[in-house]
Amino acid sequence: MSGVQPLETYPQLSIHENAKCGLVEYRIENWEPTAKGSLRPSSGWTFGQLLFSALVFLADRYLTPDLLWVRALECLLVLWWITHALIWQSIIAMPGLGVQLESHYGVPHTPFSSPISLSCTRRFIPLASITDIVMNEGLTGWEFRYYLAVIYQPGVKGDSEHVKVAVPFKDIRTYGAMLREVYHGLRETLFDEYDDISD
Repeated sequence: MSGVQPLETYPQLSIHENAKCGLVEYRIENWEPTAKGSLRPSSGWTFGQLLFSALVFLADRYLTPDLLWVRALECLLVLWWITHALIWQSIIAMPGLGVQLESHYGVPHTPFSSPISLSCTRRFIPLASITDIVMNEGLTGWEFRYYLAVIYQPGVKGDSEHVKVAVPFKDIRTYGAMLREVYHGLRETLFDEYDDISD
């Protein structure tokens, strides 16, 4: 699958197309804003995790041989934190079949290497149960954020009691221009809607 970054100002969005079967993956990597207002790949570490790691290594001199199991447990916890950072989330459009939402976890981006995906969670939503794909704005905390939503009915179509909403990219900071690109691409791939997205 070839990768294209359609928006110059948001390099964390990439589109991967498979021309043979028509699959289109819209991938948003986990990037974080810097103090200067630019973006950089997320290290995957929070302040609490860094503080805990520092305390683990400083407390090493106080451990006696009968408490070495505590040290091993602390090292396993730090290793788990390092290898279970959210790297990217994606939505894969499968024409005639549906969409698949993915979240990839692993070793985050470092100055010396690209991110390495170690595990992945997947969720498939069949096209027959999708009623709509919408882009909306919502209030989270003290700010408004754009989000994409796949509205579907998992049971019998037309059963309005069991409507569900799946939100791709819910754990990653997204921006309106990125989601607009994904929204129009999904509608084009799944529903053959060709809109002018130059606005």
